[in-house]
Amino acid sequence: MSELNVRNDTHWNDLAKSYDSVMGNVPQMHDLFAEIVSHIPAGSNRILDLGAGTGNLLSKVWEAHPNSLLFALDPAAAMLERLREKFVGKSEVTCILGSAHAIDLPDNSVDVVVSNYALHHLTHEEKKICAREIMRVLTPGGKFIYGDQHCRLLGGPDDIAWVADMFSLLA
Repeated sequence: MSELNVRNDTHWNDLAKSYDSVMGNVPQMHDLFAEIVSHIPAGSNRILDLGAGTGNLLSKVWEAHPNSLLFALDPAAAMLERLREKFVGKSEVTCILGSAHAIDLPDNSVDVVVSNYALHHLTHEEKKICAREIMRVLTPGGKFIYGDQHCRLLGGPDDIAWVADMFSLLA
């Protein structure tokens, strides 16, 4: 396991110890994880989790894509410490201390970006920057898969109106 450092100034450090005992047992979260993972294309070799927290989503990604290189980005060092405990001995996982609106990875460096219940914490301006950052780090033809409860319309990635509304929130 390797690590890149960017910042460590968030209240999530205080919540890291109790996070899994609260959120780790919510069945709807695991359903959402499964839905996100189901959209990751076969053969995806490099996968970034924005706002990885303690690694609950990334654990499901690992189960489905065990030969991929995984990147876990989170602004809370304590959350990444919990994530490391889940991935002990797995050199394919790189922890990045930072924010989704300042991704410390090279251009075109990941095939898939996933995120779950994280990006709504960004300010509106940071969301715009985040959208550009996601496009920058994705390889051509790469995929962004996002799960969150904060949508104005019900729908999904196959619903053109839903997709248009989601992108309008980033504009």
